[in-house]
Amino acid sequence: MKRAFLIVLAPLLLIVAVGGATAARASAASEFCPAKIDVFTPLDGKTAATLYSFALDAKSARHVAADVAVDTNAGWYSVKVRPTVLNLRIEHLELRGRRFQRTVFTSAPLYVRFPSALKVLDAFVLSASAPDETRFGWGQLGRFTCQAPAGFGLTRPASPYQVAIHNTSTRTDLSRMPAAGEFVAQARLMTPPGSTACAHPFLNASVVRAAPASYPFGVNIPYAVNVGVRISISPGGRLVDARVYAPSGYRALDAAALSAARRSIFRAGRSFCESAPGTYLFWVRFSPF
Repeated sequence: MKRAFLIVLAPLLLIVAVGGATAARASAASEFCPAKIDVFTPLDGKTAATLYSFALDAKSARHVAADVAVDTNAGWYSVKVRPTVLNLRIEHLELRGRRFQRTVFTSAPLYVRFPSALKVLDAFVLSASAPDETRFGWGQLGRFTCQAPAGFGLTRPASPYQVAIHNTSTRTDLSRMPAAGEFVAQARLMTPPGSTACAHPFLNASVVRAAPASYPFGVNIPYAVNVGVRISISPGGRLVDARVYAPSGYRALDAAALSAARRSIFRAGRSFCESAPGTYLFWVRFSPF
């Protein structure tokens, strides 16, 4: 008997599916902040460091200025990011022999120095402006105050049907030291950016009711396949975007998984004791047995 299994939310992998021998691009249709943080990389120490690099990225071209909150093992720090341009970058990914592309707009490496060697635990954009951005309307909003994403600092739940996606174009420029005269921001101590005075200050979003995924008529597969649907959930628990990002190679199965995600009901996650937005992968497995 052919069956479809609905899965829990899993860690986000921002990828764009490509079928066949040529790569095709697509991009997500929702953002919760004018920019988000790429990984912090220690430059003068393996774990604890005073000098770090990082980057900002988004889903369309823009100039961004931002204030960043950084959680460390020595307390919270703020970092002011001067106006910087986000340029197009294509990342190449692979899933079980199928090629993918991720379209992202990212900054050149940005640098920050802390007053002493420490370990960065996590970071998020506190506020940002993107005066020339038009696709998402950030240019009309001025300086926008952002929330920490739902489940900030937590490990997101892994799905038993999650499939490994390999990045064959890992970014390497974040490991280089700043050139002579290149700007290095100075991190400053700050008070925590929100309250943790509640039973569960940080929670990932969850599925309240998973809609059934129907196995499409006439589709025959020799083995079980998984589909990952990228979903964005608002602070009110509303599904604001759903796109297939980890495809099965069968369009009918991808469409069935997307339909299930769109018909499901979600509960928003939490950050600093407040409902917060989040982006996840919603996995569905289709089995021929």
